Amino acid sequence: MVQKKTSTKKSASGTARSSRAKASKKALARAEGDRCFWVHNGPVVCDLCGLGDAVKGMSISQFQHHTTGGKNDFAVWSAEIAGDPEVAARLRRAKTKEEAIRVLEDALESYDF
Repeated sequence: MVQKKTSTKKSASGTARSSRAKASKKALARAEGDRCFWVHNGPVVCDLCGLGDAVKGMSISQFQHHTTGGKNDFAVWSAEIAGDPEVAARLRRAKTKEEAIRVLEDALESYDF
């Protein structure tokens, strides 16, 4: 699973709190049914976290299936279904699987899940 990078600190009252303000985090949209992303010969993905996990685990040929011939299925799904056009734009510029993983890991920092 793609891990969020957060740390916790004890407040003066002794309770743990995140180092990142929750108010600044976006809610992670979750697709259902046929709006989920169907990885070629792979898993069905319903949110950006799952997409990050899927891209990490997919073969180069699976990645290329979704990103060759002037298309980028990951970017289209990220904009139209996951509702994040900024991530979609960055995924369009990612030319390798490793670049796409970095885009998704960076993007997940701004989500609360």
